[in-house]
Amino acid sequence: MGVDSHLSHLYTITIRYIANRVPLNIKQLCLAVLHVGEASGYEIRKALADDLASFQEVSFGALYPALKKLVDEGLATRRTVVQQGVPDKNVYEITPLGRSHFIDAVATATPTYHVRSNFLMQLIFADEIGPERLREIMLERLADFESRIEKVAAFAESDCCSRDARERMSRFCYSSLMAQRDALRDEIARLDNTLSPLPNHIDGTHSCAG
Repeated sequence: MGVDSHLSHLYTITIRYIANRVPLNIKQLCLAVLHVGEASGYEIRKALADDLASFQEVSFGALYPALKKLVDEGLATRRTVVQQGVPDKNVYEITPLGRSHFIDAVATATPTYHVRSNFLMQLIFADEIGPERLREIMLERLADFESRIEKVAAFAESDCCSRDARERMSRFCYSSLMAQRDALRDEIARLDNTLSPLPNHIDGTHSCAG
């Protein structure tokens, strides 16, 4: 397959994938945070950045307009909390209608697994990158896997959802991340073997003289 036809094939697969994908939108992601408990706009933003970033890509510019829409549509309430010495803050709480809307959205969303990865592109063009830089990239990615595995462990000990849900999510993430981590370790070992000079077993002391 030539380059043009290969890229065309990838483009077709991508278009079909996006066309069939029904992602959760920013309003539903806010409801996911509020489903756990009431939160300020800052707390919702932090949760989306730290806790839900692995699930969905978030546009933070749309966060506060989305929260306003949730209130306008009766999916959440907003109250102002007066604070001493600092600006007042708005605290949001999910309504019964919002909870029902959120559960319905989660239940009907297409269960896709969308991967955006510079690393995969780097693997594709590994020959052009060169083995030394490729090894650096792999080590960076390996450190990222280790960090993500630690985050899964922290999630398993949190109280963000039921114990069954945490254990189910943790099992899936552990198996996926650890499999990728182990595969990457194997690739680094293979690369190290190609970078290491072969031992010199042929010298004057071991030559066979007739």
